[in-house]
Amino acid sequence: MKEVINVKWTDVTTSETFIEYKQMSFTVGAFTKTAMIVASGENPKVEISAPDNSSISVEKIVDLRNTQVVQLKEAKAGDYTVITRSRGPTSVTLYKSYKLPVEFGFSPRMPRSMNETSEKPMPGRKNYILIDNAHSNMKLEKLEIQYSNDSRRETLDIKDTGTEGFYWTEVLVVTDTTFRIWIQGHDTTSYQEIKGCTEIIIPQQTGMGFRRTSPKCQILDQNPLTVEFGKSATIACKVTGYPTPSISWNDDNMGMSLSPENLLLEIPALYISYVNIENPTTNTTVYCKPRNIEGEDLCSLNVFVHRPYTFNVIQTPTDQSLEYGSEGKLYCEVSAYPEAVIKWYHNDTEVYESDEIQVLNEEKALWIKNMTLNTVGNYKCEVKNEANFKSFSALVEISGIDPPEVKVEKENIVLKPGDWSSLECSIIKGNPSPTITWTYKSEDAFDFSSLPDGVVADNDRLKIGAAQSEHKGDYKCTAENIAGQSTAVITVQLQYPPTILSMESNTQIVKEEDEVALPCNATGAPAPTVRWEMTQDDVMVLLDERHHTDSQNTHRFKALSRDSGNYHCIAENDVGRAELTITVDVQVAPYIDPPKSKLVILRSGDSVVLPCDVKYGNPVPTAKWVFIAVDSTTKIIARNKAARPLHLTNVNYTNEGTYLCIADNDVGTDSIKIYVKIQ
Repeated sequence: MKEVINVKWTDVTTSETFIEYKQMSFTVGAFTKTAMIVASGENPKVEISAPDNSSISVEKIVDLRNTQVVQLKEAKAGDYTVITRSRGPTSVTLYKSYKLPVEFGFSPRMPRSMNETSEKPMPGRKNYILIDNAHSNMKLEKLEIQYSNDSRRETLDIKDTGTEGFYWTEVLVVTDTTFRIWIQGHDTTSYQEIKGCTEIIIPQQTGMGFRRTSPKCQILDQNPLTVEFGKSATIACKVTGYPTPSISWNDDNMGMSLSPENLLLEIPALYISYVNIENPTTNTTVYCKPRNIEGEDLCSLNVFVHRPYTFNVIQTPTDQSLEYGSEGKLYCEVSAYPEAVIKWYHNDTEVYESDEIQVLNEEKALWIKNMTLNTVGNYKCEVKNEANFKSFSALVEISGIDPPEVKVEKENIVLKPGDWSSLECSIIKGNPSPTITWTYKSEDAFDFSSLPDGVVADNDRLKIGAAQSEHKGDYKCTAENIAGQSTAVITVQLQYPPTILSMESNTQIVKEEDEVALPCNATGAPAPTVRWEMTQDDVMVLLDERHHTDSQNTHRFKALSRDSGNYHCIAENDVGRAELTITVDVQVAPYIDPPKSKLVILRSGDSVVLPCDVKYGNPVPTAKWVFIAVDSTTKIIARNKAARPLHLTNVNYTNEGTYLCIADNDVGTDSIKIYVKIQ
């Protein structure tokens, strides 16, 4: 199932084949990450019940006719029930993934931390196993080893390292023999039993053809390392390099080499070197230096010897409020052994001499020579020697300042396109001198932002070079100093002639009784007045009461045949005029005037004119006469103009029958019937 879900399954259990129905249960431990059930059969269906019938998160990964895969996500600890139904022989496989709450590290020497171990043991010798249980709630009670070629498990002796959460044991690792480590314990919070095992552990492999590399070193102890006066200290240095490097140690203070213990930690090129510093009395630096024919490296560790010292604080800086432009001093004095170094910081930046601030080492003081906005803030005095460090802070505030106040001569300005204008924002008061910024908000915006193109800010003045429609809106002047801010807003209005938004098509084709809506999206400043007019063949036509214009300037009416024509939306204001013309074509079905008589009686040899008066129709209808003889034969005897009216001359009995006049267009059809009888 690894191709289906990218999970490394650590426990796989397959049930015996069953038919139609099976109920089984499984346990989710405290360290189970996820579980998955795979049912294979004919139309299998899987249901999972949680402990106490609580809600669970289940995802169907595969749901096919012969396979169903269900994943249990974020499972909480407890016993779960699985019910599987199918129509034939079915098998169920349970996959569980868990991560052990402990970590194991191997070393040929008793390690002090996981950094001094390898994930794989060294073959053919005794290995110390460091067990890291510091990051879990498990109480480790039993440890067993199981070799891959043996079903039996051997119990390992668990020993305390003296560091909380860390244990150790030892085992002889046979070359080319893999194994697992089993753990047993319980959760100290839920008291649930915890059992599990590692993946198969494969000892390190020897071989040939390793790449030659220059040595690289890393000292594993914390730098600097503090050692109690007169006590010994062991230091570890991890080295990589091939072929095997020689590893030497030197003591910077004593100028002598130290005798290391060098061990191979990982085949072929990872080593660990230990050195013991006996009874150091002064601070020193030790160096780890690996070397082989490919090159060399050098690592160092500062060793501080802790011994009794004095560190008496005499003066510390205090919070002050200094008047703008005045001076003041902050004091920081400590009597210490070894001698302490004092550094001053202003707002977390180290202080160096400037026109405004100077450190007076002899006076143990910081001199603020000129109180300005730049010297406001937090001052920190750091006192440090080889064994001690202290920090003291004080807040220096400024007084004698006024918040800004601004005003504008005109709050509303009306411009025409192309006008040049200069807007002024005057500072009434403010100490220190305020800075001025200008921002802009258009009529349809919610917030102020940057100035539009064509508008330039020059401190307290705002210049509009050539007014355009995009320049109208609110311009905010903001004056700000450390004491606060003040704002004023100037509204710029722009007069410009009306414009009407053009349409995709300026022609509307409608039918009688259609609801017609002619839009007119007109803008301008000031807002234009809008009216609608209609012309037919360039002649103005008055609009009747069926026609009305709504609040959005859309002209509306229900179409009649006489409404075809040009409709003109006219927008006007004080600056200019705009017009939009929309052609409306009302399409109407044909209509034929009924004949005065539907029966015409003639004698043989007579002549007659049969009327077909098409009164109207749009588009222009086509017309035709259809003759239906007495014997029901039918034929078209005239079309279009020749069909209106129909002239019959010198009639005889063959002309007797029904004469049908038909007019049609894209909208509809109309017809009349006249029967001609020959006596």
